[in-house]
Amino acid sequence: MIPIEVSQAVAFEIPDLATSARLAKRLAGRWTIDLMAESDELMVLVVELQPSPDLAALLREVEAWVAEEALCAVRFEVDGRSYVLEAGEAKWDSPPWKQVDSETRKAQLQEALTSVDSTIAEVSDREGPGSQARVMGLKGLRDDIALALRLLD
Repeated sequence: MIPIEVSQAVAFEIPDLATSARLAKRLAGRWTIDLMAESDELMVLVVELQPSPDLAALLREVEAWVAEEALCAVRFEVDGRSYVLEAGEAKWDSPPWKQVDSETRKAQLQEALTSVDSTIAEVSDREGPGSQARVMGLKGLRDDIALALRLLD
């Protein structure tokens, strides 16, 4: 059997800040993560794969998370191709693309800030001081969320 080359990273599109921070927290124990804001409504979580291909393990972990979060599906890209990972049932009562008032947006941003802070603390506790590099982009993301909250006041 001929070995198949696998990409060094997988990029997942996540619908909001708090949700993406929860996935980063879940994956940070095993993979190096880079979390970036693609737009106001979309985060991109890039997972660095280890030298031995662990893509199947990563996809199983994300699939379980998608079901737990009731997201129904997330898009991801690997080897320059886009895919959709589906799992569980969708929670349609509060879709992330729904327009919200400023108080609701503040609550969403506060939830995101709490989630990011929790992720930073958990990764630091688990990996030791200076381990925030396991989830790159969190400090900048935290600063952006704090700024957005100040602008809404």
